[in-house]
Amino acid sequence: MAIDIRSIQNIVAEVVTNSPLPERLADLHPQLLDQVTAGAEAEGISPDAYWRGYRTRQAKERSQAEEARSIALHARR
Repeated sequence: MAIDIRSIQNIVAEVVTNSPLPERLADLHPQLLDQVTAGAEAEGISPDAYWRGYRTRQAKERSQAEEARSIALHARR
């Protein structure tokens, strides 16, 4: 049985929706903390500021995805 890419994307989206990102850097998995630290260094900002920005972008994307889903559901009625 093959799983198509859309199925994987849907699974990932569901997990992300049901598992919000931690608010504090101290609560991050060590691998993710390393990525945040590297991203912050690349942008010349603190890891905390980088993480706050990332969480803000993710919340915006989640909101836009929910709005798009709502519009699509309404259009199908």
